[in-house]
Amino acid sequence: KAMLEQGEALVRMGSWVYDSDTRELRWSRQMFTNMGLPWASTPPSIDDYCARIHPDDVGPVRAAIDQLVMGRDVPEVRFRTHPDQGPERWMRRVVQKTERGAEGKGPSYVGTLLDVTDAVVAEERLRAINEELERRVAERTEQLQEANRDLEAFTYTVSHDLKAPLRGIDGYSQLLIEDHGDRLGSEGRMFVERIRRGIQQMGDLISDLLDYSRMERRTMEPQALAIVPLLEKVLEDHQDEVERGHVEIRRLLEPVTLKVDREGMAVVLRNLIGNAIKFTRDRPKPLIEVGSRVDSEHCLLWVRDNGVGFDMQYHDRIFGIFQRLHRAEDYPGTGVGLALVAKAVQRMGGRVWAESRPGEGATFFMEFPR
Repeated sequence: KAMLEQGEALVRMGSWVYDSDTRELRWSRQMFTNMGLPWASTPPSIDDYCARIHPDDVGPVRAAIDQLVMGRDVPEVRFRTHPDQGPERWMRRVVQKTERGAEGKGPSYVGTLLDVTDAVVAEERLRAINEELERRVAERTEQLQEANRDLEAFTYTVSHDLKAPLRGIDGYSQLLIEDHGDRLGSEGRMFVERIRRGIQQMGDLISDLLDYSRMERRTMEPQALAIVPLLEKVLEDHQDEVERGHVEIRRLLEPVTLKVDREGMAVVLRNLIGNAIKFTRDRPKPLIEVGSRVDSEHCLLWVRDNGVGFDMQYHDRIFGIFQRLHRAEDYPGTGVGLALVAKAVQRMGGRVWAESRPGEGATFFMEFPR
């Protein structure tokens, strides 16, 4: 008995038993402590017991007691102690009913009264934290939406207001060459040609920036997509470059269907194939290999070339926007293509990496869940 009382005191859980035949109710010592009552040989009356319960909670407690007196099942009840009786505490009362087989015998009950104040306080604190978190999320979401609106306005400005004067400069420089080229001299014509190349490069950069911005903001629409037909369409779009460069295309593809965004996947393949063609153009026998390997959980795709390659110490850099490892004079480009690949693969739930050695080509891998 002493050990039981010690255990109940440690966990602040009182216990009681009730015999529906004899109407006898017995409380453990901790029951009195939980209800803020001095120890007594007999439990308090129902009215005295309910007088120590918060007025807002006493109704369900009385209803549960009525069920017990009538020999019915008794629901679990959680209530607060009366604020006039000292610091408010939360109690949880659990009752187990036991039927007795003998004819004419009513059920007996065993119950516990557990002080759950600490748990309730923790729940309230967690609820407050969640509400604050939801408020912050809503606030940040609004900020993000505002930033997206600003980005859309910026994108519109870039696509229209910046490209328009570029087109004007390009047009007038063309007229200058055609109508007044003979008066410019060789040096003058060289300057105009450099201007026009700069215009073309800036136009390409604006277009690539817009593509990157759209990829970052657009809604991805995953769908079952057969990779082989999409790749064939991309290769068909590059057919002129392939034929001019006498590039051999080697296909090592298993038929596979992935749940990815069609436009996102097309952007990835277009950029990787285009890069492979560009960096193999000075090879005597340019070769591009496109392959796949499928297991139960993942699909691995790769684009391999025998081009100039790169040093692996720059691996992470190549996927950054505006990052270039080769001079623009040698290999034209804006430094956005691989950043666009990385962004698209990431947004489709995959990962991308590369393996290479200088002068020995490069292989770009993409892994997607099946």
